[in-house]
Amino acid sequence: MELTWHGWSCFRLKGKEASIVTDPYTLPNVSALPKLSPDIVTLSDRQQSVPSGEFKTICGPGEYEVKNVLILGCATFSKGKRVGTWYKIEMDELVLCHLGQLKEPLAAGDVEALSDVDVLFIPVAGQDDSIDAAKAVEMINLIEPRVIVPMHFEASALGVAGTPVEKFCHEMGQSGVTPQPKLTVTKSSLPAEPIVVVLEPR
Repeated sequence: MELTWHGWSCFRLKGKEASIVTDPYTLPNVSALPKLSPDIVTLSDRQQSVPSGEFKTICGPGEYEVKNVLILGCATFSKGKRVGTWYKIEMDELVLCHLGQLKEPLAAGDVEALSDVDVLFIPVAGQDDSIDAAKAVEMINLIEPRVIVPMHFEASALGVAGTPVEKFCHEMGQSGVTPQPKLTVTKSSLPAEPIVVVLEPR
């Protein structure tokens, strides 16, 4: 599976049979989404409009199956109000989780549902009340994914000391992480110990 980052919380997950785009509303313009040729689009922020196109749009809690991809959506909350959805995605023998606009740490039941996650996309910047680097590390220690991909930070700050992504990498004990243009991962290539992969935006 090939993973690319298109800024903030937008990723393209290109598998053998299907391609998923997460949170396309963070793309620079409306023409950018069709160019990514998604089969499935997931939306984590319930305030955003639903894009139209020749793809399946998933925009809330539930269980879904599209093109042999299994997706579980669960609600996220802030101060007792539902604000969005996180998604657990099973494809190409991998289990991925996109935590979306997570503003509060996950409930115990959610953590249990994510106990088999291989790749975790997690916010680290603490902006708009979303979780910051310290809370992100707490979540990672509970979920124990094999690959951690930070999101919700300004790409222009990559490699700059003191920025949210640098603080996050430091908290994870993996300072000096070199950003890479894409991540190719398979079940057999998963690392034995958790690693942080910082992606460069497309």
